[in-house]
Amino acid sequence: EHFPAILKLLGDGQPHRYLILLQNNNEVRPTGGFIGSYGILEVSEGYIKTLKVEDVYDIDNAYKPIVSPPDELKKYIPNWRFRDSNYSPDFPTSAKKARWFLELEGGPNIDTVIAINQGLLKDMLEITGPVQVGNFGKLNAENYNLLLSYIIESKIWGAEDPKHILKIFVPAFKKEILQEKNLSKVGSKIFKAIQQKHILFYSKGEDIQDFFEAFGVSGEVYSQKEKEDYLSVINSSYGWNKSDQFIEESILHDTFINLDGSITNEITIKRTHKWDNDVLNYWKQILKQYGFEEISDDLVDVLGRGTNRVLTHINVPAGSILIETNGADVETKYDKDLKKTYFFSTMETVPGKSSELRIKYLLPFSLNLKEIDAYKIFVEKQPGSRGSIFTKTLGLHPDLEVLSISPQEVKENKLGIIIYASNLVYDRYFAVALKK
Repeated sequence: EHFPAILKLLGDGQPHRYLILLQNNNEVRPTGGFIGSYGILEVSEGYIKTLKVEDVYDIDNAYKPIVSPPDELKKYIPNWRFRDSNYSPDFPTSAKKARWFLELEGGPNIDTVIAINQGLLKDMLEITGPVQVGNFGKLNAENYNLLLSYIIESKIWGAEDPKHILKIFVPAFKKEILQEKNLSKVGSKIFKAIQQKHILFYSKGEDIQDFFEAFGVSGEVYSQKEKEDYLSVINSSYGWNKSDQFIEESILHDTFINLDGSITNEITIKRTHKWDNDVLNYWKQILKQYGFEEISDDLVDVLGRGTNRVLTHINVPAGSILIETNGADVETKYDKDLKKTYFFSTMETVPGKSSELRIKYLLPFSLNLKEIDAYKIFVEKQPGSRGSIFTKTLGLHPDLEVLSISPQEVKENKLGIIIYASNLVYDRYFAVALKK
């Protein structure tokens, strides 16, 4: 059924052009991470014809007209550009905007967009082993993140082309990773990365997009069914640093079902900044091996010590009503693309400390407990996230009876509270059948 679409992706008959968004999820954005670089890949008759990696700032800075961003971004991004095009967690929405920006700023017409998070490079380097980068030295799975960030941010190879190292690294890496002995391992890593939303796909061709959707790689935000709860916590960094690699996030989602079937949720998001001086000492050891004796305080902040600042969208079923917060400034909004209500706030977390956001809200539907009914929730992870710690609790009116629970690892404590503890490495689903 999808074979014609696959042939098009391989450039059968005419070349197929890809835009590859290289996202740094150490600086989190709705589809994974900040778009610091991008690649233009052309495939023809099953072969890679060209592959060029470019600095996103080169094309962005060359375009002078003002482009107004969405209202809630204006405070942080007064002039919208290609690098900030991945503003929506719904990848088709963001990918269309990325294509639009690229062409607006003078880039080529694109057939298919692929977003790849930088964290995947660690998995690939574990397969290839150290990769020689010109005369610079070798990058491996343990040092690549620090060395690439240090060289680019400190402009060691020149202010005019700070990402020149990528132009040397990419061909060398491509040569190593495409060796026949590596292909099965690469396939396994890519499959896992797709499942965890570290790689997302979109195409303007309807048949190709149908293929992506059929195989669950299109990155579309989940559309919940009638009387189904939904949650996704989407963070977008505006601290202009790479501190998200040091953030540990926990999400506690408490639900209480009343005898009349009405449902109240309370979500508590806690973010802890784990950077400490041991990290700095480790950085200095690695950098010294490559001849770098100094690292400025400003650069240390950019590389991860800086205060972590994020815009937080808590996406919930359309029509949910905010009841109270822990004092945070929270706005209730509606996302017409996602068809969901969301609670919008900001969170700031300094190194060694934690920040917390708590919101209580009423769901727009009730269960019919005169008959057997079920509370169901789909919890969707943020693309690019390494996996928040997720705990779901369910409290019931004493006159309600539990008939069945899914998944099987759900526990019930002595107080009758149902607890589901997991992580958000993958999307999660939870359901309880009830009656009076």
